Amino acid sequence: MIEKVMILGATGLLGRNLVQSCIKRKIKFITVGRKNCHINLDLSKPANLKNLSKKIDRSIVINATGYTSLEKCEKDFKNCYQINTRIVENFFKHSFCESFKFIQISTDQLYEGKKNFPNKETDKIKIINKYAKSKYEAEKICLGKDNSLIIRTNFTGIKDNKKETFFEWILDKINSENETVLFNDMYCSTLDVNSTADLILDLSIQNAVGVYNLGSEDFISKKEFFLKVATEMKKKYLNIREESVDTMKVKRNKNIGLDISKTKKLLNKDLPTSKEVIKKLIKEINAYK
Repeated sequence: MIEKVMILGATGLLGRNLVQSCIKRKIKFITVGRKNCHINLDLSKPANLKNLSKKIDRSIVINATGYTSLEKCEKDFKNCYQINTRIVENFFKHSFCESFKFIQISTDQLYEGKKNFPNKETDKIKIINKYAKSKYEAEKICLGKDNSLIIRTNFTGIKDNKKETFFEWILDKINSENETVLFNDMYCSTLDVNSTADLILDLSIQNAVGVYNLGSEDFISKKEFFLKVATEMKKKYLNIREESVDTMKVKRNKNIGLDISKTKKLLNKDLPTSKEVIKKLIKEINAYK
């Protein structure tokens, strides 16, 4: 049973959902971030971590911080590194690093990918953008530590602010008449953020260390995900144009589908399919109305 969870980056999309999952399960939690949290501080500055020393003992620390805009990571790698890598580095440099279990939320955008096959945790890594580099450097700090768990995942949901999520972008495009470019050669195993938060807590209470993939049961193209959302919403959307992800300014790995067999074995249960993920996302939208 989890005694206490410390959520870093608690005001972000994943962080907010982790808070809700803790409330639902009646798990004690402490939120940490730059503002609007139980503890407000800049985690990228090592000296600030002293303020956590008395709060962190016997906790599970979930690092949900993230500088996630690939375009901004390319332009401002210094800030990208400060958030995606330096925070992890600061935790493991600190004297209290043995008093907690550290959960690093990583990314699926590391895998080189083989066509038609999902990626296992042991498959080849191919770093082709600065966002991936910053996340992989953070992973290397965690690897080998007997109190750390790395979760490679891909999720979306409703952020409801100026920074659109993938799902919010889909909703906007479905409801407009403008032409939409869809990528037919980028495959992933996207989860809804609610399920992601619940599953992260499930993984956190296990005695697992190392790397675990967390995604949907199947992996589909970005184009197919879009069309499935439109179908589920009973929207007839025809103004689309197909392109390769190679046309993007920032390079991306094409097949980042996840083999989740290791996670399923540990948790002893199936994970949501892409169809179930989409149904949950649309249910959340309906709840907002």
